[in-house]
Amino acid sequence: MENLRAAMTNSFQLYETYLPEWSGLVRPLEAKINTIEHILDECEQLKIEIDGIHYEGEKENISSQKSENVPIDKENKKQENEAIEEDDEEKEEKIKRMCAPLTLQEFNTIPKYMLGRFTLESMNEIILTIDAFLLKKHQLITKPLKTLTRQEKEQVDSWRELEMKAKKLSTGLFFVDTDIRPMLTEKLRPSFAKAIPSLRHTKRIREQRCGPITFYYT
Repeated sequence: MENLRAAMTNSFQLYETYLPEWSGLVRPLEAKINTIEHILDECEQLKIEIDGIHYEGEKENISSQKSENVPIDKENKKQENEAIEEDDEEKEEKIKRMCAPLTLQEFNTIPKYMLGRFTLESMNEIILTIDAFLLKKHQLITKPLKTLTRQEKEQVDSWRELEMKAKKLSTGLFFVDTDIRPMLTEKLRPSFAKAIPSLRHTKRIREQRCGPITFYYT
């Protein structure tokens, strides 16, 4: 625009020299050109201001998105951690509880002739004793041999010998009558065998007879 303006000025000066009436003809045109230049300058300035506003708006949007994402990310992380903790607790519970206690509803399904004088509390006492034994057995047979005491090694060896006799069983986590009976209270010890049918009925245990020995497992 400046180059065009300079060229026009030189041309006008040349025309004014040789054409006296030229000045009266050109002045209105020159005024219009000045107006156009002024409008173009204002448009350029307006464009600069608009670009600046747009840039600031983008910065604010980015900043706002970051600030919004931070609590969301923290909340998602918290939920993930809680889910992992719940999974760990469920896995731990599955390991710890190998024979779950009876509910009142399950207890009421046991026929009277089978149940005898057992109560829900006494039946669950037997179940928890079985659960404690199986948990202990699981811990010992899965521990490295070097970490076992002499008494624990002898116990594991005796279980291995029984396992050789129980070839039909698909699990090593079994028990026999003599494993559980000594762990019971004196009141329940004599009636342990009578509780077996009720435990089978409620699917707390299964049994497999191998020769003269009856093996029980969950």
